[in-house]
Amino acid sequence: MRTSTTRRRTAQTIVGAVAALALSAALPVTAHAATTKDPQVQAALTRIGDGTWTQADLDLIKTKAPDIAGSVIDPTAAGSTVTFTQADATGMKIPADGPGEDSSTDDQTTSTPLTDSQSDDDSGLSPGGGATGTESGAIRTKAVTAAAAGSPRQEWIDVYYTRKSLLGSTIYKYHHKIWVTYNGSKVTSWGKRKDFLTNPQEEVDEKERTENDRSGVPASAVTSHMKRHISLVAPVYGEYANLYPWITIKVHGNGSYSYTGHN
Repeated sequence: MRTSTTRRRTAQTIVGAVAALALSAALPVTAHAATTKDPQVQAALTRIGDGTWTQADLDLIKTKAPDIAGSVIDPTAAGSTVTFTQADATGMKIPADGPGEDSSTDDQTTSTPLTDSQSDDDSGLSPGGGATGTESGAIRTKAVTAAAAGSPRQEWIDVYYTRKSLLGSTIYKYHHKIWVTYNGSKVTSWGKRKDFLTNPQEEVDEKERTENDRSGVPASAVTSHMKRHISLVAPVYGEYANLYPWITIKVHGNGSYSYTGHN
């Protein structure tokens, strides 16, 4: 009896083991999908990063790797541009705080010459690679009577680009923000100047500022220019693009301004 019972238990153990192996073999191999690199997706990301992508690359990522599509830039979208301004009509000093503030510094160091005619590459690829879009000559104009001649008025101006993903979500917003004082005919002084990111995804690596320039005051018109290196990372696949967005803001003595940029 003891031998018969032992044989039955052994047989049951073997049957259970075989069944477990059969079940594991029958299960689809999907558990490792989130940590396994697909060569086709990797190649598509590389082409997005160096600007040689095609629509087929974008479609492939959205259909074959939808889990990362929300972290991959959409190179077909230049990015929307928005401006914020705030002025003190009484001529009193404007508080330093405002929308878009973060821990960035107001470094005033001049790194490269700035002219009204920017020499940056506007072909759709930023220096150093990366898919980008260009917006030039977007203008917001205030009434010439915004400030009477000789009556100082302070204002901050915040221009930013929004970079979207293949699924339409925000990857980051790149800002250039300045504070100026003008009197109706001239810009008389600079306040703080800064560039920074808001709403960045965790895969966005904000790197060094690569350009930082401003023209002299007082002047009938002044310009402020900043450019930033941004590295983009796709989950599992690692870094796939380096972008160099820049924004130049031109302010006139009557408070009107225009901007150009490269996202």
